[in-house]
Amino acid sequence: MESAQTAVETIWPYVFTLITIVNYIVIAYVLFLERKQSESRFAWLLALVFLPILGLLLYILFSGHFFNKPRHMEAAKKSVSKFTESLVLEQKKFFYSEHPKIHNDVMRDYFDLVDLNLKYAHSPVTFADSETIFLWGQDKFERLYEDIECAVKCVYIEYYIFRNDKTGTRIMDLLCKKAREGLDVKLLYDDWGCMKTPKKFFGRLDKAGGMTLTFSPIKKIMPLTLNFRTHRKIIVIDEKIAYMGGTNIGDEYANLTSRVWRDTHLRLSGSCVYSVLSVFLIDWFSVATGRKAKRKYPGENFVSPETQLANLNRQILNDIKNDVPGDPQVPTQIITSGPDDIHKTEIKDAIMRLISSSKKSVFIQTPYFTPDSSFYSVLRVAALSGVDVQIMVPTDWDHWFVRDAAFVNIQSLMSYGIKFYAYPGFIHSKTIVVDGKVSIIGSANIDTRSFDLLYEIDTIFYDENFAKKNVKIFMEDREKSFLHQLAWFENRPILQRAVWGFARLFAPLM
Repeated sequence: MESAQTAVETIWPYVFTLITIVNYIVIAYVLFLERKQSESRFAWLLALVFLPILGLLLYILFSGHFFNKPRHMEAAKKSVSKFTESLVLEQKKFFYSEHPKIHNDVMRDYFDLVDLNLKYAHSPVTFADSETIFLWGQDKFERLYEDIECAVKCVYIEYYIFRNDKTGTRIMDLLCKKAREGLDVKLLYDDWGCMKTPKKFFGRLDKAGGMTLTFSPIKKIMPLTLNFRTHRKIIVIDEKIAYMGGTNIGDEYANLTSRVWRDTHLRLSGSCVYSVLSVFLIDWFSVATGRKAKRKYPGENFVSPETQLANLNRQILNDIKNDVPGDPQVPTQIITSGPDDIHKTEIKDAIMRLISSSKKSVFIQTPYFTPDSSFYSVLRVAALSGVDVQIMVPTDWDHWFVRDAAFVNIQSLMSYGIKFYAYPGFIHSKTIVVDGKVSIIGSANIDTRSFDLLYEIDTIFYDENFAKKNVKIFMEDREKSFLHQLAWFENRPILQRAVWGFARLFAPLM
């Protein structure tokens, strides 16, 4: 025992010296070579200088420079690209023709956003034949139970959190039932989000004839993939129905616990489902390796025949040419972002472009609010330009340090005339409505992690009637909320404001 202790005492100075040297090298890299925004660099410098060992470990795990995508993500994208590539090419040809016939007023007025997403995010315009908005998890789950029960071909699910509680067990029971009936049932779950859910719970589906895969498994010895998670909540049923939005699978999301949980989720049908499906396929095949996956690797049932895709192209282009305000079909663009994308910030850039195009109003709901300087500036400029900017955040925040970091931003932006409302309970909704014409609903929060480090999915709706529904929802939520007052922030004790300021320094790392 003494010899082991002596050995540790002998080796430790050398280990400490090595860590110190590496720490200085990383500090130099952040100072001179790091290409992230200045506030993110400053936060990392603080961590590296004042917490040398812990800061270095955190940088390796959370900086975004290491192990930023599953090995097979590129191959999966190439394999599935034909699913949307022809749509994008055909639409570029149409939109960039000399006189494109775009009859829909909203699409024409916001064509710069359509163009950005088409060129930059390779997101084709598709249509939602129907769109149901769920404001409460219990309503979403009741409809989802029915849709899974009625499935006849396939059920594909990708979720950040999937609990083994009452809600999760009921869905798992249905999935197992459908798998035993011979349907193609696939479940992709995030390893970090589901770390409290036993693996044997997911094993039930494998035994029933379905298939489960873990997205970016965390290695216990070297958890270098800890940072890059799929935050998406996707369900595709029979290639005809898609669910996406903010609600995970668990009792708290179904309001079966004491906490008030207000969320927004969507049920979609129409050609937009194929865009959602393509996202699932890329994520699925990026981790579908090994013996377990090979028994059900890409097959005919996954990809629609070429003739069907050709017909889909013609249908969508015809819908674009003939779409007019009031048409029950809603033009949409499904946009994704994540470490696998070239620029990583497609969703943030689309939101910023939309806000910068606003003329009258911007209504936002978000459970977290730690925007970077560029997003902050877009909101500030919109408010200074006379746009009515209103942002709704929770009263019951998820984490105290996220709340404290957000309070600095809230106080600062309120001085420019932006109104902040606190919803009673926890609002997990991620929605944006601009000028009562364009809506965005999805999984992305307004924080650095969602915009830069997580795999997210949002849907943009170019439709005034749909936007009016979302404005009405915002106003009804606002009636239940209280308006933050600037005087309250300014009169907080200096120690409390100091804690807020300290938390704000590390907001880029949250």
